[in-house]
Amino acid sequence: MKNLFIAAVATAAVATSAHAAIGIDGTLDGAYTHTATVTYNPAAPETNFGAPTSQSDAIGYDIYLASDASNVYGYLKTFGAGAEVGDFANLYFDLDPANGNGSDIGFEVTNSRGFVAGGSGYSPVPIGFFASGGVIEFSIPDTYFMGPMSGLESQYAAGQQFAANGDTITLRLSQSFGYSVAGGGDYGPNRLGAVVLGGGAVPEPATWAMMILGFLGVGAVLRTRRRQVATA
Repeated sequence: MKNLFIAAVATAAVATSAHAAIGIDGTLDGAYTHTATVTYNPAAPETNFGAPTSQSDAIGYDIYLASDASNVYGYLKTFGAGAEVGDFANLYFDLDPANGNGSDIGFEVTNSRGFVAGGSGYSPVPIGFFASGGVIEFSIPDTYFMGPMSGLESQYAAGQQFAANGDTITLRLSQSFGYSVAGGGDYGPNRLGAVVLGGGAVPEPATWAMMILGFLGVGAVLRTRRRQVATA
């Protein structure tokens, strides 16, 4: 029973470790949650923003997200066959997913600049990033999700709803390592991943299952222990 208790606590701890420190150094820290996989298909379309798929014609890659009190973090890592075009990532976020109005802003991660979806021009953004060997890791300050980017204020949609601390934003589109655009409803309502500002990445269903099993295990141990005490 003691081992079960330890395993259950460990399972829950692993599943809720999103607040651990993250270094932008190309290492997949334990704070990250895996949120999506883009598979390789040499026949996948390019620059397909209007009809994103779950594939890339360059190379497959995994997407991980996390957040802490001040930043949103991402980790993209290629795998398997294919040949990436370059270590770059253009990412589109939805600031108000509950409204169902699509992508609001985007970031050219390795160019350290942001833009309004459907707008023109760029705004410099202090993005911390590591890009090398099929890995891109980045951090974006929360403030760029919580208010307009400097110089682009007039380009946001009328009545644009920005995120606040504790709100969930989603990564809708990714044009990374190549020109195919990944995204689309086939990934589910969270698209390529959801992250809570000031919190952490929203766990995948499998992670939720691990957490539930972990807490059920803890509960079972405590109930057994109470019965043993009562019997004694």
